[in-house]
Amino acid sequence: VGGLPWSTAAAFSLLAAYFLLVPLSDTLALQAGLELTPAITAVTLCIIAAVTPMYSAFVAASPVQSVLPRFYILVAALLLLFGALLSLYPRNTVLGFSFVVFVQTCSLFLTTTFWARMATLHSKPQSVRVFGLIAAAASLGQLGSSLAAPALYALMGRSIIFGSALLLCACIVFVRWRSGSADADAAAADASTSARE
Repeated sequence: VGGLPWSTAAAFSLLAAYFLLVPLSDTLALQAGLELTPAITAVTLCIIAAVTPMYSAFVAASPVQSVLPRFYILVAALLLLFGALLSLYPRNTVLGFSFVVFVQTCSLFLTTTFWARMATLHSKPQSVRVFGLIAAAASLGQLGSSLAAPALYALMGRSIIFGSALLLCACIVFVRWRSGSADADAAAADASTSARE
């Protein structure tokens, strides 16, 4: 599959973006207090239940190729907003609580959106061959980010959010390049079929 490097790069970037946020999210959860841990879980589940119908309606109303870029741009923009607010109000417990819930909620929708897009970019035979490699790239992104995140958080502090947003934007670019490769493959296949006829 000619676009496999872009698919694996996108998977790597996505998981790296998410796990870059884990040290900050854990720190803010601890600052909010261990007694609020059940509340974080409960609020996250409620938000997921509330957002899922809206997300489904958004997906149904949007062209397939635009779902991932639009949704990821929204998440990246919200990350930038959180980054700015957390820099301005570092001791705001409500803001920290909101960020933790946001990160936990996004983990579901980011991965769902990514694999749905991969499914539309690969045929069934291709999926059998390459999805394992894409998943391996995602695991490498998770591992690499998990190893680097504590040191980066110690160096960058809450500015690590901006690094996560940048990686998410990189994922969008890689998926778009993969989409272009899929279009080129489809055009080549059509040309080959026409030539045989």
